[in-house]
Amino acid sequence: NVPTEDGLYLIRSATNPTVYVRPGARLRDYSELIVDPFSVSYSVVPDAGKHGDAHVRTLEPDAEARLTGELRSAFVKEMKRSASFRVVDAPGPAAVRVQGWVYDLPIAAPDREDPRNFPLCFGTMDLILDVRDSRSAAALARVSDRIAVSCERKDKQLYYAATWLDMRGPLRPWASFLRTSLDELHELPDLPAAPAAPPHMPHSDASP
Repeated sequence: NVPTEDGLYLIRSATNPTVYVRPGARLRDYSELIVDPFSVSYSVVPDAGKHGDAHVRTLEPDAEARLTGELRSAFVKEMKRSASFRVVDAPGPAAVRVQGWVYDLPIAAPDREDPRNFPLCFGTMDLILDVRDSRSAAALARVSDRIAVSCERKDKQLYYAATWLDMRGPLRPWASFLRTSLDELHELPDLPAAPAAPPHMPHSDASP
């Protein structure tokens, strides 16, 4: 089990296979939660042009701001139902700071002839939730989840969105899933500290 760059280790979870926690962290010592603005990064997508070059296509600034705002609002609303955390605005000894990050978001070229065109019909959306101490900024935990969104109504399709109002449908179960993950992290038993690095043995060129 190799740690992340900020010292988190993958653990077993009953509901989420991608949960990372800092060894020795006592999440049960925290009862408050600050929700920072969410952010987004984009994936490289193949160009449908003549040469098929790959490049990064992004949302328009207003659409990106609305996406991150909708995500944050859905998460804040859901966290008000949490049994373990109370949403607050100021850092403190009992507060964690949480930030959501939509990563490698694929934006396909819009079909301008389709009146149903909606900027978020991208198929899948992966989101990472970082949990840090509100005062030291030390990483405590990280969870992630994926949702799929489509502009086509089909049988057995989980989520459908063709307007911003439709986007709130898939965000509700997503936010509920993340709240459940955080509540479970709060109830974890104390995790053992990370194994100590082996002692460094000085090299000696002296002959016996």
